[in-house]
Amino acid sequence: EVPEELVEKFSKYLVKDISERLLKSNRKREPALRMSSIGRPCERQLWYSINNPEKEEPLRPENHLKFIYGSIVEELMLFLAELAGHEVKGRQEEQEIEGIKGHRDAIIDGVLVDVKSASSYSFKKFKEGKLSEDDPFGYIPQLLSYLEASQEDRVLEEKDRAAFLVVDKTL
Repeated sequence: EVPEELVEKFSKYLVKDISERLLKSNRKREPALRMSSIGRPCERQLWYSINNPEKEEPLRPENHLKFIYGSIVEELMLFLAELAGHEVKGRQEEQEIEGIKGHRDAIIDGVLVDVKSASSYSFKKFKEGKLSEDDPFGYIPQLLSYLEASQEDRVLEEKDRAAFLVVDKTL
């Protein structure tokens, strides 16, 4: 059975995420270093995105769709975690380290969790524990940044570990 209040909560988060993604797609964002960009392998690209944002190429429509889809999958996974009896707290709360801001995905059962929807190829890296060998998007430094920023949060019970909740979005 699925409790009605859980479905309503899921619907609320889903509408909020999709609405924010659609509204953001039409706005120019203020150039700033964010936790989501920490650890990206190309430091030059990161420098230019902050210091010469006018030269940055706009996101293609298919990338906007990919990010909206990722948000939907993320909300679904957190909903399913709650439905399975896990405690999900601290969703999308803003974190900050030395002026660098970001939004962590959630804390599940006291552990900081970053939710990822991955292609079958990328999912294999997570499944086989090989992300540390091939992390082209800087997921590990991003996760560790959220963990560091969350140290004073009482909801975070596991202060020295974090996890990925990954779903193969194609299968």
